[in-house]
Amino acid sequence: MYERRFKSGFTRRSILALIFTSFTILPVQILLRLTSGESIAAAAAYITIILFTEISVFLGNPLSKQEVFIIYSLAALAGTAAPFLDFVYYAYFKTSEIAWSLKNPYTGRPIPLEIPSFYAPPIGSSAYRFRSFIHSDWILPIFAFTFQFGLLLVLMEFSLTFMGAALFIDVEELPFPIANVQAQLISTLTERDRERMKIFTIMAVVSSIYAFVLYGIPILSMGMFGTSIQIIPLPWLDMTTGLIGIEKILPGAMFGISTDPIAWGVGLLLSSDTLIYMVIGSIAVWVIGNYLALNVFSSEFPEWAAEWKPGMSLSLIWQRSYLRVWSFIHLGIFFAVSAIIVASKFKSLIKAFKILINPPRRVKEAGYIDMRILVLTYVSASLASVLFFHYLVKDYPLQYMWATVALSMGASFIFALVNTAMLGETGATVGTIGGIAPQHLLWYGTLYTTGYKGVAAFFFNPVIGGILSPSWVQAIKVAHLTETKPIDFFKAYAIAFILYHLFSFVYVSAYWAIAPIPSSVYPAAMVFWPMAVLNKGMWVTRRIVAKPTLTVYSFITMLLLGAAGTILSKFGLPFSIIGLTVGITTPPPFPVAAFLGGVIGRVIIRNLYSDEWFKKYRAVIVAGIAAGEGIVIGIFSAIALMSKSAWLLPY
Repeated sequence: MYERRFKSGFTRRSILALIFTSFTILPVQILLRLTSGESIAAAAAYITIILFTEISVFLGNPLSKQEVFIIYSLAALAGTAAPFLDFVYYAYFKTSEIAWSLKNPYTGRPIPLEIPSFYAPPIGSSAYRFRSFIHSDWILPIFAFTFQFGLLLVLMEFSLTFMGAALFIDVEELPFPIANVQAQLISTLTERDRERMKIFTIMAVVSSIYAFVLYGIPILSMGMFGTSIQIIPLPWLDMTTGLIGIEKILPGAMFGISTDPIAWGVGLLLSSDTLIYMVIGSIAVWVIGNYLALNVFSSEFPEWAAEWKPGMSLSLIWQRSYLRVWSFIHLGIFFAVSAIIVASKFKSLIKAFKILINPPRRVKEAGYIDMRILVLTYVSASLASVLFFHYLVKDYPLQYMWATVALSMGASFIFALVNTAMLGETGATVGTIGGIAPQHLLWYGTLYTTGYKGVAAFFFNPVIGGILSPSWVQAIKVAHLTETKPIDFFKAYAIAFILYHLFSFVYVSAYWAIAPIPSSVYPAAMVFWPMAVLNKGMWVTRRIVAKPTLTVYSFITMLLLGAAGTILSKFGLPFSIIGLTVGITTPPPFPVAAFLGGVIGRVIIRNLYSDEWFKKYRAVIVAGIAAGEGIVIGIFSAIALMSKSAWLLPY
C-alpha cells in the first residue's frame, strides 16, 4: 500500500477549479432542484475536470493527477451543495398550510406553533415577508444547524474516516470498486495512455449516445414543453404492474431492471459471489418478503395491507413497504452486521488502531492522524453535539441523555463501520429510503420509545454520523491509487465548505427574492416540498407505528445467517454478508442490473478479448460510461434550464 510516494494536489489551480464550480455550476444546480428536481452532481465533476485538464494541456502545463483527484473529488460538492436552500425549506415547513393542518396528538396544537425558533424564524417574523436571510431572526437557525451539522458532524466524520481508512484500506485491503473507476478516470485524463484513452473515449461516446436517449430527450422535452418524453423507461423498467407485472403472481411484490448504464457497469467490477448474494437479498426482501407481509402476515402489518392497491408502481411500493414493513427490520440488520464485522475483524481493528497510534514512516507520509487525536476529536464533538441538543431542546428529558450519548457516539461508529464495509466490497451504501435516512429512522424510533411528547426533537437532534465518512474513506482509497496525500482532500474540503456556503447564500437569496419558494416559478418545489412536509408530519404526529420487536427479531435472524454463512464458507461454499446486506436494503432494479452487467462482462467481454484484458481495463470501461452519461446530463440540463428560464427575463 505504501510503496509509492505521496504528492500534494492542493494547489492554486485545484482551488481555482473549485471556485469556478461553485461560481458557475452551483446556480444552475439550485435552479434545477427548484424547477425540475434534478441534480447535476456527477456532471459537475466530469465537466470541471475535463474542462480544466484540456485547458491546462492547451496552455502547455498539464494538471497533475493529484490536482485532478482534488478537483474530481470535490467539484460535485462545491457545485451542488446548497445549505441555504434547506433554510428556505425550513421556513416553508413552518408556514405551510399542510403543516398547520397537522397537530401534536399530546397537546392538540398545530405543529408550527411548537416548532422552535432555532429551526426557522418565529411565526409572524418579518423575515418571511421580506424573503431574506439578512434578518436577526435567521441568526439562531443558521448558527444552530451550521454548528451542529456543519462543524461537529464534520469533526466526527473526519475521525471516523481515518479509523475506517486504517481498517478497510490498510489492513483489510477492501477493493473499493468505485474508487478504482475514479482512479482510472483520473489516470486516463492525465497520463493519456493510448490504449486506455481509446477505450475510455469509445465507451464515453457510446454512453453519451445512450444517455441522450435515456436522459437527454426527457430533460429537454420537460424543459421546453413541460412534459417528459421517455423513449426508454427511466430510471428503470418497471415490471411490477402491467401485462408482465409480477403483482399478477405475487401481490405486494415489486420487480424491475435499472436502465441506467452505470448500474450495469458496476457489475463488471464486483465479484460473482457479491453479485449473487446482492440479488438473493433483494429478491428475498422486496419480492418474496413484500408478498408475505401483505398476504400471510397482514395482521402484523395492517398499514401495509391497507395501503397496497393493484397497479401501484415500483417506486411507490418501495417507499410505502419500507415505511410500513422494513424500516425497523433494516435497523436490526444494520446492528447485526456491525456486530458480525467487529467479531470477524476484531484483530484487524486492533491492528488498524495500532497503525494509527504508532504509524510507520510511510503512513506518516500519507498524512494519517494519530489515533489519540482522532478519539479525542470524535468523543469531544459527539458530546458537544449532545450538550448542544439538550441546551436547545429543553423539553427532551435529561434522564435520557444516556440514549443521546449512545446514539451519537455508538450508532455513528456502527453506521460508519457497516456503510464503509459495504462501499468497500460492493460500491453501494444504505442511503435515504422512502424519504428517510437510517440515522433519522433510529432517532425517531428513540423518540417514540422514550415516550417523548414534544415536537422540537423531531426537527433537531444530536449528531448521528456515519453519513459522510464511508465516501471519504473511498476518497482516501482514490488518493492512494493516484499517489495523493490524503490530508489534501480535507484541506480542499475546508475550501469547498466555505465556497458552497458563501455562494449558496448569494444564489438562494437571489432566487428567493425573485419569487416565493415554492411557487409556479419553481414548480419542482411545489411538488416535492409538500410531500416532504407530509412525510415528516407522519412521524411528528405519531402516525407511524414503531415496532422495536421487529428490530430485535431481525437482529437475531441476521446474526444466525451470518454464523451459518461463516460455517458454510469454511466448507468451501462462498458467502458474502455484505453483498446480502446491500441486496436486502436495495430495490431489485439495481442488483439485477449489476448482476446482468457482471454476466455480460464475464461471458461476452472475456470471450471477445481475454481475462487479463478484462481485469486490466474494466474500470476504464466503467469510467468512460460514467463520464459520457454525466456530460450529457449536464449539457442538456443546462439547455433545458435556459429555455425554461427565458420567460423570467424582464423584457
